[in-house]
Amino acid sequence: MKKNKKDFSNEYALVTGASRGLGLEYCKELLKIGYNLVCVSRNTDSLNDLKTSFPNQEIVTYNLDLSKWENNEILCENVKNKNITVLINNAGVGKSGNFLEGSFEKDEQMLSLNIYSLQYLTRFFVKKFKENDRGIILNIGSIIAWHTPGPYFATYYATKSYVYSMSVALDYELKRSKSNVRVKVITPGILNTSFLVSKFNDKEGSSYEKGANVVKFAKKSLKIGLRKKGKSAILVGVKDKVSVFFVRKLWRKLVLWFIYNYQKKRL
Repeated sequence: MKKNKKDFSNEYALVTGASRGLGLEYCKELLKIGYNLVCVSRNTDSLNDLKTSFPNQEIVTYNLDLSKWENNEILCENVKNKNITVLINNAGVGKSGNFLEGSFEKDEQMLSLNIYSLQYLTRFFVKKFKENDRGIILNIGSIIAWHTPGPYFATYYATKSYVYSMSVALDYELKRSKSNVRVKVITPGILNTSFLVSKFNDKEGSSYEKGANVVKFAKKSLKIGLRKKGKSAILVGVKDKVSVFFVRKLWRKLVLWFIYNYQKKRL
């Protein structure tokens, strides 16, 4: 006999970077599960189709650039009274190139979005979730956090290492305090989405043609991530797990050499 499907009709999931790629796929999966949504992106026009496809669920959208500090405060003030039980910190940007040819302004934008915004929202919602001792935060990191520093991608790699370290440490604190609130980090490898910004410009990079299917990844990683139990850091798929295993066995200098040459060819 099948268990009754849980009712999420009075609950909301908040997704940042929701308008395309992995964020958009998470939105679709959450709606299928039954959640209402709060979607945040610099441009939410692409989410209009979801409102048509899921007319019985509320989809609230906010056009906000979370790399601007004040917009994080605006967002939290607007949603503080909603019954949000899931937060997916997906917003992020990656810029590659020679470190010295970049600018601090570009670094600051990356740090603001990949770290400061994520940190602010994580802190706000952990406190909110602890009021009812219930809630899950999924921070989107990267498989590179398991690996090594990345020449020609120095700042981006560093931000993802931060997300990994902070999330795992915070989740451990919560578990040791007997809290039912969870903070997990999902660490995808290469996905077939348009994401990277190359050579420190503002043009969107091309999709990774050989990346993993983003639809399948979103479905599988969300299923694992929404479990109350399980590991703090989530790897999905045999390929990524094997990659992490062997990279950890290789000399760091060899891995650095490979990443240096790989990224240099892409410039």
